[in-house]
Amino acid sequence: MEHRHVETNPSRPLPMKFVATKTAEQLDLEALHRVRERLVRQRTSIINQIRAFLLERGIAVRQGFRCLGTELPSILAKRSDALSLPIMRAI
Repeated sequence: MEHRHVETNPSRPLPMKFVATKTAEQLDLEALHRVRERLVRQRTSIINQIRAFLLERGIAVRQGFRCLGTELPSILAKRSDALSLPIMRAI
């Protein structure tokens, strides 16, 4: 195994870059963006999971929140053998 010596005390100090302190408004805005990103990811995950449940039972729904939102009520209103009551409740 080869070991290399790393100089921990260089003869020239490394230049430091200073950044401005963020304001409370900037921090709030960044936090809101992170929360929104997480909510969008969760919504997308749930939509894809519902579409997968339906596709496993032979019901194809196009991608997207609007497509699922418009087609899902009519799918659930139809009493078919493809969807069991527990799956209908879960959806």
